[in-house]
Amino acid sequence: MLDLTSKIVRNTDSFLLSALGNEIVMMDTRNGKYIGLNQVSSDIWNYLEKGLSATELIDRLVSEYEVERGECESQTLECLNKMEQQGLISAV
Repeated sequence: MLDLTSKIVRNTDSFLLSALGNEIVMMDTRNGKYIGLNQVSSDIWNYLEKGLSATELIDRLVSEYEVERGECESQTLECLNKMEQQGLISAV
């Protein structure tokens, strides 16, 4: 389970992806399952390319979206943990 201090990397080797407007659709090549990312989840995915920690990611989201920090932290950690369960990301 990820927390605010987790450094996060994307697991791109097993996924094909396509951008559809502000959203991303991915296919897990290991099992053929599709995963859809909405606009905010897509932004999170794109920011993770830079190897940010969860705290750095939240700092960036708070500066770009009109959201309270506490709300952003809980929603971002929920999203990151779901991405981790789906195999999209890993904590290092």
